[in-house]
This record gives sequence, C-alpha cells and structure tokens, in this order.
Amino acid sequence: MKTHITFRRDDTDLSVHDCGTGNALVFQHGLGGSEAQVAQVLPQGLDWRRITTECRGHGSSTLGTRRPFSIAMFAADVVAAADERG
Repeated sequence: MKTHITFRRDDTDLSVHDCGTGNALVFQHGLGGSEAQVAQVLPQGLDWRRITTECRGHGSSTLGTRRPFSIAMFAADVVAAADERG
C-alpha cells in the first residue's frame, strides 16, 4: 500500500510518502533529490514500511518562508513527519 499525504509544518507543505508493510524505516533522499530517488534504493515490496519526507523545496514540498535552510531544519521536518505517520 502506498500513501501520499501533505503535512503542514510552519508555513510549509511537506510531501510525505508512506509505502509498504512491516517495520518502519525512515529513509531520506539526498539534497536535490525526491521520493523517486529513495524508491530506487528501497523499492516497494521488501517487507519494510518506507516513510519518506521530501525536504522543503524538493519534489512536491513547498519552500515556505523560514530561512536559512539547514540540515537541522530538514532533520526536524523528517522527525515531525515520522511522528505524524506513527
């Protein structure tokens, strides 16, 4: 099963992809990438539940107005989205 949701954080709409079953694995794409990059590395059907958040300004996620961007900001967004997905 693959689910795509939009998760609101600050004034940003984060795109979150949740697919598969089994133990959850939060797998983040690289800078400049998207969920498609993650799907190539960990395809659906491997008995894992893959949760991927597209970083601000990547894939379907919006930029928002908060600046400066940082790895810490991206990491906090990933943790918030994982908490939201359970």
